[in-house]
Amino acid sequence: MQSKLSHLPIFETARIIMKLPAPEDIFAMQDILNDLITMRHLKYLTYTGKEWTEITTKIRVQSHIDGYYKYECALFHMFEKQTGKLMGVVGFPELYLPDKKGVFGIILHHLFWRNQYALEAHLTLLEYGFETLGLENIIFKTMEENTGMRNFFVNFDINLYEIEENKVIELDGKHKAQWRYRLTKPEWKKVKALFLSHLQK
Repeated sequence: MQSKLSHLPIFETARIIMKLPAPEDIFAMQDILNDLITMRHLKYLTYTGKEWTEITTKIRVQSHIDGYYKYECALFHMFEKQTGKLMGVVGFPELYLPDKKGVFGIILHHLFWRNQYALEAHLTLLEYGFETLGLENIIFKTMEENTGMRNFFVNFDINLYEIEENKVIELDGKHKAQWRYRLTKPEWKKVKALFLSHLQK
């Protein structure tokens, strides 16, 4: 299983390049993590918009690099092809390769919302997860108030798996339920076809 993470993948879609995090991305990623619109459903990471300093962002980015080589995660920074601008991060913050399981997530700067960028990234990295890494179960975690993400899952037949009450303690002290959706390998073929059909419209 480890050999599947032994190279340095770069993924390209029509508009996005996705590659492993790098130290030169730190300041752009710091801006994204401190953007209150982008992070409004991730208040366990940012509440005031000042939490992420150069040092803490550097630690976070380095942990993603180290996690890749330890086979614990596979996260990729997203860049807009046309401008070279860092758009966010996408992929698997948690990987359990022996169990063929992973957790999928995305942070996309709000300037790129509602333009199918997230759809392109999901298609590409989920394909990587199921068809290259050999995953059989992928979990997506979101918050109840994140109706945009929840509607995305519903629209593409990714089913609600469980709701865990009081799972997340946000930086403002509020306890929030975490909604978890699951996609299995047998379901992937249908979901992939839906992604492709939607992108062709």
